[in-house]
Order: sequence, then structure tokens, then C-alpha cells
Amino acid sequence: MIPSDQAPPDVDFLMRRLADLERQVRELQAGRRLEAATIGAGGIRIQGGTVVVVDADGAEIIRIGKVPGFSGEVPGLTATRAPSAGGSVALSLRDGIYAVWDRVGNVAMSTDEVSGQGLATPWIPLTARPSTDYTSPPVSTTSTSFASQWTVSGDKQHPRVKAVVLVQADAATAGEIRLRDPVSGVVIAAAQAIPAAEFASHTLVGSVAGDHTTRCQVDVEVRRTSGSGAIRTLVTYVMGVQS
Repeated sequence: MIPSDQAPPDVDFLMRRLADLERQVRELQAGRRLEAATIGAGGIRIQGGTVVVVDADGAEIIRIGKVPGFSGEVPGLTATRAPSAGGSVALSLRDGIYAVWDRVGNVAMSTDEVSGQGLATPWIPLTARPSTDYTSPPVSTTSTSFASQWTVSGDKQHPRVKAVVLVQADAATAGEIRLRDPVSGVVIAAAQAIPAAEFASHTLVGSVAGDHTTRCQVDVEVRRTSGSGAIRTLVTYVMGVQS
């Protein structure tokens, strides 16, 4: 007689075991996987692969590993905007080159990998003014119609421009100052009043037309509104600013 622990299983036993295994497989397939996990000090290493993080709708938001480059896939990282915001790349690290992108695919900021230091873009101009004390700005007008006293031009890197202008008005003489796009004729910073005998700085901010990195131009315009004297100006600095 064969001991019971060595007897071959009957058909009923095998069917019960098979049904039990099928149930366990269904539970594993239906269950949540790695809903939350903690990785110890040893970290995690992925050999030759790519990690992709998606949102609840399946849209890619982060990719680490192989990412699209300018000439095929390269090692790096990309962060992508949500589909509701256009789905474009917002930040990238490709072959060691770091860049921040706007929604339409322009590089808003990037590092200079040729020299190994600093920014490649944007190109931000610096300004200069006399180092010594001055009491009389160099450009003047007595025109009662708006006349351009300063022209600011450069490659557009920001949606708006900010100009700080030192203004001096003669005694009993008042006027106005504004910013205007000389190409389109659109006033981009509304006129500010210049009180009689004023000696002070005016800050003017306005939107700049044109596509990214195209040549833009802004005129600082002044006119006399009362009195018989002159109004003098000096642009102390101009810079691009955000919306």
C-alpha cells in the first residue's frame, strides 16, 4: 500500500488547485501595483533603460534616460507641459545642455556649453550713464507734438520692455512722456505727465510686438504741454521684463 503522502493526486485535487491558481492570477492582475514604495539608501539603478512618468490620463510629463535630441535619441531628461497647456517640452537636459523652453518651442534660457560657463541665451544688454553728477539731461525738446528723443532697439527676448528715464522740465514748463512702437505706430506705454520744473525719473513699461529674437524697436517720446521752456531727458536703463 502506498502511503498517503506519496499517493498521486486525484483529478478533483488537481482541478481545485488549478482553480485556486487561476483565482490568484486574477487577483494579481486586478490589484494595484507599486501604488506607493520606499527605496532605501542604496537607491535604484536602471541599466540602459528609460523611466517615463505619466499623469492620470496617460500623458507623459517626465522622461529620464533616452530622450529626443536634435540628431536622434541622446541621454538626458525632459519635463513636458500638461496637454491642457500645449503638451510641449518645458525643460530639457540633452547631452549635458540645459534649456528652458517656451510654449511654442523657443529656447528661453540655456547654458553655454562651448565655454563651459554662464548663459548662452538670453542675450541681455547692459546700459551706461555718466559716472559724474549731472543736473541737465542731454536731449531736449520744445515741441508741442510728441517727438522721439531716444530709440531703443535689440533682439526681442521678453514680452515687455521697461524703460527708466530721467526727466527735467524748465520752470513753468510741463509735458508728457510715453513709449511708442515706431514701426506699427502703437503706443505701448501710456503718456505720463511731467509737472512743471520737475527733475525726476519716470518708469514706463509696455508690451513689445514681434516674434522671439526678432529685431524690435521702441521710441521714448516727449512733448511740451504748457509753458515756453524745454523738457530734457536721459534714458538711464532699459530692460526686458516678463508679462
